[in-house]
Amino acid sequence: MNETNRILLKSLNPHLLCVLCAGYYVDPTTIVECLHSFCRSCIVKYLETSRFCPICDVQLHKTKPLLSIRRDKILERLVYKIVPGLYAKEMDRRALPLKELYLSPDDLVSVVLQYHVEDAGPKALVDGEEENHDAPNQDLKISHRKFLKCPAAVTVELLKKFIVLKYFLTDQHQVEIIHSTEYLPDHLSLIDIAYCFEWKQVILLYYYSL
Repeated sequence: MNETNRILLKSLNPHLLCVLCAGYYVDPTTIVECLHSFCRSCIVKYLETSRFCPICDVQLHKTKPLLSIRRDKILERLVYKIVPGLYAKEMDRRALPLKELYLSPDDLVSVVLQYHVEDAGPKALVDGEEENHDAPNQDLKISHRKFLKCPAAVTVELLKKFIVLKYFLTDQHQVEIIHSTEYLPDHLSLIDIAYCFEWKQVILLYYYSL
């Protein structure tokens, strides 16, 4: 009869640990250019000051680094299966900030969508100095601001679809959404944005159309 060889957890650790925090992957996120993985919160914070992979120095997207990372659900399931109790601990940990924010996926969040002229520069986003800019296409008649009440689980991708439908945009228009000068990837939810940025009851997002 064939014997089953047992693999020690410590022998797998090099494949399960984030080099930025030295802990097991939490929300594993992979850089698409080189396929190196990190905790999502770790790599998002790291990319605030760098545009290169922490492991191999491959360059990410120069102006939109978050577009170069993707959540790795397969790796996440693998880590939870291999590391005993990690999933339960992570669910408990996530419950704490949700209580502190008084925010759950079904809660309604106030969102302000404001049109942004791309060449206005980052300062206009930070200082809120944009006023009465024309839309890229006058026929679209895009108004200055839109005030929404959205479930906290709504993603950036859904907000983009709303803009496309609201203003009858075509495939020729590419919509991007920005928060605090950072271009947001489609998979981020409003809860994610509240975690990643300072949340002040109302989430202000800028968008523009190419």
